[in-house]
Amino acid sequence: MELYPSNLLESLDFDFVKKAVSNHCSSTESKRRILDLSPLSDSTTIYQELETTDEILAYILSDESFPSTQFTEITETANRLRIKGNVPETKAFAELRSTLLVYESLFTFLKKKKDRFEILFGTMVELEPNPFLTKSIDEKIDERGEIRSNASKELASIRNSLNKSRAAADRIFARAVKKYRDRGVLAEFDETISENRRVLAIQSAYKGQVPGIFHGSSSKSSIAYIEPAETVEVNNEVAKLQDDEKQEIRRILKELSEQLRPFATPILQMEQKLIYLDFTRAKALFAYKQECCLPVISDEKKIALIEAYNPVLKILNDQKGKPTIPLNLKLNQD
Repeated sequence: MELYPSNLLESLDFDFVKKAVSNHCSSTESKRRILDLSPLSDSTTIYQELETTDEILAYILSDESFPSTQFTEITETANRLRIKGNVPETKAFAELRSTLLVYESLFTFLKKKKDRFEILFGTMVELEPNPFLTKSIDEKIDERGEIRSNASKELASIRNSLNKSRAAADRIFARAVKKYRDRGVLAEFDETISENRRVLAIQSAYKGQVPGIFHGSSSKSSIAYIEPAETVEVNNEVAKLQDDEKQEIRRILKELSEQLRPFATPILQMEQKLIYLDFTRAKALFAYKQECCLPVISDEKKIALIEAYNPVLKILNDQKGKPTIPLNLKLNQD
């Protein structure tokens, strides 16, 4: 669509308005969509966009709070699910679950109040939430975003053995600390971590008196870091079990990926619906804050502005604590 004059959007401070509207967005993608807005020429699209925004505005004006549209963007995760053999990380599945729950919550809200959100709900009605998706993730991942121990019998067994081995390692290491502290060979601090293993901090002059695996020295070589011999075997067992745990978690996530893979496209569509809701809500919140109203669009060559003001002027005046005086203006084809 060609604009006349060519600098029309600049004259209307359209970029300023878009930026002000985008400040009400919760997601990066809806903010981008606001900032990329340009004038529309298709009347059907114009009416839908105005009326969906007005549905939310009317709800807010009735002193009721429209739910938050904040969600975690999951495009990358859904696209990875599309690729056979590609396995998202545990955190990605937890974020996916969170976003699906937001969609379910907003869908349910709009459905219950569809008499007030007839057009907005109409944009979502064909894409109902799928409880199978969140249920599948819930069975494997807990509310903290970690793999559940009961996600598989094998993982439960590995973690049980790992907890026992870690407890044994802690007991043996504590005895070693006491023994070498009593001998007066430890540095000012007793221990540190090297390669995920607890090591003793030994004064370099006494390092030959402590059997074990050497893990290096301090920058001034005054302290030697030694894994005491008595903990090596149990630490090796812990390391093996940790590797077994990682492999089993990988297998579980791969299995979960296969379960969800057929739904990658609907998941992406749900995210797009959330982006649209966030996009529309941002416009409604801006309209509420600036006391905007639904305009009447006419094909006739006439304009009637009743107690109207430039929203950019009002925003700038509000920042200065100054009033904005509205105006009345009518133009016809003559």
